[in-house]
Amino acid sequence: MYATELIEVTRLKPFPVRDIRPSTLEKIKKRITESGYNPARPLSVVKSNGSFLIADGNHRFAVIQELNIDKVPCVVYEEGHDPYALAVNGNQDEDTYAPMDLFDWLDLIAKLQDDGTTQEKIGERIGWSREKIKNHVTLRSKIGTEILVFAKSFQEGRVPEFGTNVPKNERSVTTCDFTEWWFRNSGLYELEADDQMKVMEWFCVEEKCKAAKKKLDEKVEYYKGIRSQLKMMEEQLSPEISDEKKAELFEAIHKGEYSDKRLESVIKQLNEGVKNKAKFGVDALEGIKSLSDNEVDVVITDPPYGVDFKSSRRTGNPEFDDSLGILEYFDDLCVELKRVCKENAHIYVFCGCVNAFEFKRILSKHFEVHDNWLTWVKNNHTPCDFKARYASKYEIIWFCTMPNGKERKLNNSVSPDVLEFAIPQDKVHDCQKPEPLLEYLIKNSSSSGEVVLDPFAGSGSTLLAAAKCKRYFIGFEKEEKYSSDFSRKYGDVCHD
Repeated sequence: MYATELIEVTRLKPFPVRDIRPSTLEKIKKRITESGYNPARPLSVVKSNGSFLIADGNHRFAVIQELNIDKVPCVVYEEGHDPYALAVNGNQDEDTYAPMDLFDWLDLIAKLQDDGTTQEKIGERIGWSREKIKNHVTLRSKIGTEILVFAKSFQEGRVPEFGTNVPKNERSVTTCDFTEWWFRNSGLYELEADDQMKVMEWFCVEEKCKAAKKKLDEKVEYYKGIRSQLKMMEEQLSPEISDEKKAELFEAIHKGEYSDKRLESVIKQLNEGVKNKAKFGVDALEGIKSLSDNEVDVVITDPPYGVDFKSSRRTGNPEFDDSLGILEYFDDLCVELKRVCKENAHIYVFCGCVNAFEFKRILSKHFEVHDNWLTWVKNNHTPCDFKARYASKYEIIWFCTMPNGKERKLNNSVSPDVLEFAIPQDKVHDCQKPEPLLEYLIKNSSSSGEVVLDPFAGSGSTLLAAAKCKRYFIGFEKEEKYSSDFSRKYGDVCHD
C-alpha cells in the first residue's frame, strides 16, 4: 500500500541505486528554479525506522537540499517494499529526468550481488529474466571497470537500455548508445583488457563513436591477431634470445609488420641463431673450451698449417715444418674436440699431402682414424712451383670416429672414398672448400637438427653448408675479416 504525503526534507534519506550525475542535477535545478517544484513528480519513498528511504528521486532530492526546500510531495510505501524494485520502476518512466542506462543497471546488479543476492532473485526484484541478468553479469566479468568508466564518459543524455530519449540531432558527435547487446556483439569479450581499451579509445576518440560494425570487427580482429602472434612468440621463442631481440620482435608485432607465416620464419631464424654460433675473431681452442660436453654430432674442419697463431704469418717451406707449434696446438685442440663430441660423432679433417700423416698421428691419439682416407679430387691444381714439383689435384680427408664410442652408420648405402667436387669459383678464403662437398659429408654423417662444428671456420663454408642441410652449426675463426661476408651469405640461406 502507498499514500501521497508532504514530507519534511530532513526526514528523507537518500538511497541511490546509481551514480548522481552533475549534468542531470543542472537540468533539474534549472527547471525547479524557473517553474518551482512540480507536485506531479513526487519522490518515491519507503518507510524505514521513522525515516523515509528515497527509492526514486535521488537526483531531485540533491537539488531540493541545495535549494533549501523544506517539504516535498512523496509517494510513501510501507516498510517491506523493495526500494530497488521501486527505483527500477520509477526510472523506466518516460517522463523521468534521468532514465537508467546500461552503466546504471550494471552498478545496480553489482550492488545486489555484493549483498549476496542471487541472479535469480535479482531478476525477480527488478523484473528481468534470468538470462538478461546473466548477460549483464557476463559483461561485468568480461569488460574491466576502467573500460566501462571510459565508455560511460562518452554516453551523454542518460541513454536507456533500449534506445534513447535524446533526439539524434541533439546528441553530441562523440556519444554512443552503449548497451549490453552492443558489448556482447562488439567482439571485445575475445580480447585482453589492454586491447579492449585500445579498441574503445579508437572507437570513441578517433571514430567519434560512429564506426560501422564491419570496421569495428576489423579492428577487433587486428588485435586478436596481435595477441595470437604474441602467444606464438611466447610459446616458440627460445628463452635464450636476448631481451633486446625480444623487445624488437615485440614492437614489430605490435606494429603489424608480420604475417603469421613470416613471424614463424623469423622466430625460427632467431632460435637457430641461438643454437648456431659463428664467432669470428675467436681462437679455435678458446672457442671450443666454451662449449658443453657431448654437444657436437659432426666435426668438419681444415686445420691451418705453416701458420703462426700469434702473427698469422704463413711460412714458405715446401716440406711440413712444425717450428710454429701447430701439431702441439692441434693436439690440445683434439683433447677439447673429444670432450665436446657425442659418443657416436663423426670427425672429418682436411689435410694436404705434405702434412697429412703428421695430423693423422695426432688424431690417432684421441680418435679412431679409418685407414682408408677420403680423397677429394679437385677440378684444378693447387698453386705451387710447377717447374719444381708435380701439381697436386687432391686433398686427403681423415675420417674418424670416437674411441670405444657408439657406432653411427653412414646415411648413404654406398659411400666411395674418392670425392670429386670443383673448387669454388667465388673464393674469399685461400683454403675455401666447396659447399656441395661439405653438404655431402654433413648429410652422410648426421640428421636434421644435429650440430656441426668447424673450429677453423675460415669464410664459414662449413657453417653455410650445415644451415642448408637444416643442421645447427658452431664455428670459430681467428680472422674477423670474414664475418661480414659470412653474415650476408647466411642471411641469404635463411631467406631461401
